[in-house]
Amino acid sequence: MMAISKIQVRPIHFRFPDTIERYWLGDSAYNTHLLNSLTLLLPDIERYMNHIIKQQLPHITDSQLQPQVRAFVAQESQHASQHTHFWKNLQQQGYCFDGYVRYAQGIWRRLTQHGSLILNLAIVAGGEHLTSLMAEVILTKRFLDPAEPNLKALFEWHAAEEIEHQVVAFEVLQSATRNYGVRLLGLVISNLLMLGLMNWGIILLLQQDKKWSDRQVWQNLMQFWFFKEKLLFRAIISGLHYARPSFHPSQKDNQALAARVLGSLAPHPNSPLRL
Repeated sequence: MMAISKIQVRPIHFRFPDTIERYWLGDSAYNTHLLNSLTLLLPDIERYMNHIIKQQLPHITDSQLQPQVRAFVAQESQHASQHTHFWKNLQQQGYCFDGYVRYAQGIWRRLTQHGSLILNLAIVAGGEHLTSLMAEVILTKRFLDPAEPNLKALFEWHAAEEIEHQVVAFEVLQSATRNYGVRLLGLVISNLLMLGLMNWGIILLLQQDKKWSDRQVWQNLMQFWFFKEKLLFRAIISGLHYARPSFHPSQKDNQALAARVLGSLAPHPNSPLRL
């Protein structure tokens, strides 16, 4: 097992005022709903990941990995609970998403019930690889700079902790199996499900706003996926790196991004954020 940097569990609590504007990320409907969609999707993904990781925990014999797995679970539990605090704001703004959330929950439930533990561990590791990539994009491209301060703090904190614990799920998978084919299958399944559900959530929210004919929506969409943040190209390249037999998440030079955010994490003057 490669060395894992110590993971810190931070008791953070977010509250979001009712005055948060509808398009809270630079007055962009697309960029706002991109992150709104993640806020709806991530809590159940985090709970699914924790459920799977905890099933493998009794079989982990490495004394260094065990406490890191417990810290991973604690961080992911906090991510899930903190994102759901913003659901009330979205409901107050008139958005309907209960059906979307139930459908996504059903997918993770069926994977848990019908997939083997090994396959689910591979899906978790592949999903963590994608989320750490998205965290890099969000933090390096300064995507969050025009965001409402409370939500900017939420996503920066979450992104930094995803980078901080990016090694853990992969190490847990390695503790269970070194099967290369299973690792690749988990990456494909996780990426298809997570990106597919994220984009469905964006479509759902934009449809409720009747924004699909808005030129800025299409401009922001093209910028995010192809021209500025270039997530599609980055995901393909990142997936090819993951497909190398010798790949390990510690090879990614991104810990400074997490350290920058986590080292200076402090409440915004107008935010009830607590450390």
